[in-house]
Amino acid sequence: MTMSWLETVSNRAGLSVEQAEASLHRRGISADRATRPTPTLTITSVKFRGKKQGKLTDPIDFSWSDLSSGVWAVTSHGNTGKSNLVGKSSVLEIILWCLRGEPKGLQDDVRSWLDWVRVSFNLDERQ
Repeated sequence: MTMSWLETVSNRAGLSVEQAEASLHRRGISADRATRPTPTLTITSVKFRGKKQGKLTDPIDFSWSDLSSGVWAVTSHGNTGKSNLVGKSSVLEIILWCLRGEPKGLQDDVRSWLDWVRVSFNLDERQ
């Protein structure tokens, strides 16, 4: 059985639950924290430019704007077998890179192709 927060405090302090509760109360400490509303992050646009290197050298000019709240999908079209390895994951990783500040899952070669990246978003109603 999992102990409550108060039971854990009392055990570690070597006090009864009642003593621990009274001691915490005297110091203005309670087990419950005030709940805060979870902020809403809405990506409003994703843009990046660069040049793909390797066997094929193609310019990259990606722009996805006028996004709003809701569920969006990054997909590729066509059933020619060329719908894989076309950058779907890279788009998501670029967004995460901009939000985190470091490119954890973005492949090094893809990152080296990029000259310019911009992700715009709203946090609650702030830009």
